[in-house]
Amino acid sequence: MCKSLCYADDMYLFAPSAIGLQKLIDVCQQHDVVHDIVYHPVKSMCMIIVPKMYKLSIPSLSPNNADLVYTDSINYLGVVLNNNFNDDGDISRQLRYPFASSNTILRKFAYCTQKVKLHLLESYCLYFYYSELWCDYSMSSISKLRLAYQNVFRNLLGYGRHDSFSSMFANQHN
Repeated sequence: MCKSLCYADDMYLFAPSAIGLQKLIDVCQQHDVVHDIVYHPVKSMCMIIVPKMYKLSIPSLSPNNADLVYTDSINYLGVVLNNNFNDDGDISRQLRYPFASSNTILRKFAYCTQKVKLHLLESYCLYFYYSELWCDYSMSSISKLRLAYQNVFRNLLGYGRHDSFSSMFANQHN
């Protein structure tokens, strides 16, 4: 069973119970003393993952004599992980990328042809990191993401807000 994940200066501990997690924290503290490592209690968080039907009393866990803060979601390597395994938080995170990338293209390549802008859009804006892992999401989240990309195409190609996306797409493929 995986008890920890480490990447660069991030460490994630996993345990099936609060007692097991406190034992892992104690082992890390012993390791800290030997190797002169300091964990910041302000940056340390705890997330509990339980089925909704269970009522759980939240235990107090304390590395370095400071209680851990509990959270409902954690950002791990750019992916939002929720305690209910819903992907809506990660989809919301993806919403800011198309606007930022398209605004950069519009600002830096304003005098280029539409063909060049479309190529830049395809190369730098149409990516979905970890989207193949999305499996539990609401249709409103996907609709917002689709609408964001439609607005990016409208903006990049000089169409108005109320112009039909279907006709705009058909005009570009003529």
